[in-house]
Amino acid sequence: MRRVILLTTGVLLLFSACMPKTPTPQTASQEQEPVFAVATTNAVSGSLYDYLDLSGDVEPASTVEAYADTAGKLTRLYVDVGDYVKKGQVIAEVDPSRPGMEFVPSPVRAPISGTVVSLPLHIGSTVVQSLAVARISDLADLEIVASVPERFIGRMQQGARAIVTFAAYPGETFQAVLTETSPVVDRNTRSLEIRLSFTSRDPRIKPGMFAQFKLITEERRNTVKIPEEALLSRDGNTFVFVVQRTGDEAHVERREVVPGIRISGKAEILEGLSPGEEIVVEGQSFLDDGVKVQVVKQVPPLPVEDRVE
Repeated sequence: MRRVILLTTGVLLLFSACMPKTPTPQTASQEQEPVFAVATTNAVSGSLYDYLDLSGDVEPASTVEAYADTAGKLTRLYVDVGDYVKKGQVIAEVDPSRPGMEFVPSPVRAPISGTVVSLPLHIGSTVVQSLAVARISDLADLEIVASVPERFIGRMQQGARAIVTFAAYPGETFQAVLTETSPVVDRNTRSLEIRLSFTSRDPRIKPGMFAQFKLITEERRNTVKIPEEALLSRDGNTFVFVVQRTGDEAHVERREVVPGIRISGKAEILEGLSPGEEIVVEGQSFLDDGVKVQVVKQVPPLPVEDRVE
């Protein structure tokens, strides 16, 4: 009798295990409609700058060398490095005398007004007409000389603004503009020489300093912009997930967009998105069109006015 009861119980358990389970409405809803936690922000309309990170050296805009009118011995130097001289001022004397022949010393005059930046010769040195006695620069007008890789030369525009920084003055920025581009590309370095002038004089800036600068190549106004991490690309399409709210619930819409400038974590949207629309910036990799989401964090939108630092 005990064996029959055990056998009957085993058959019932096996039958029960083979029967399909009927899910409750609550369980079915949870399995069919998962809710994803996301962080969002809003698209804004404002300015956006595209720029190139470049570097160069500070040089005087005008540097001229002073030469003697005759060959001979350098007998006098009337100036030192750092002295300011005026055009026509006598800065040195050369004695053209030879054994058995006496001549009046020949003066060396400053060709321009400026600061003496170099005196390559010493008293007693032999001077010839092709050897510079001094170098004079106009330190009131400084510029940055830099080289731009060939692939970027199409983005050079006269008058383009630049934000300049120096290691000597951390946290401070200086303004400059692009004033000159070379007409030829250096075939050895495949680069183009450019020159930038400072918009205002600052005595802290010295010739020979190393300058790093951001040259602004495009300025957009009243354009839609979002954090770049909101953009996704699949199968050659670029899109964002836009949050749509219905009462207390929210779901996402996969929206294809046309991006423009992408720089420093910011992206311009040319088509497909309007200012103020809420988009997903965190957790979007697991989303698909129409899924429900729960916004657990709202990220402040990008500033309306763009800044280049």
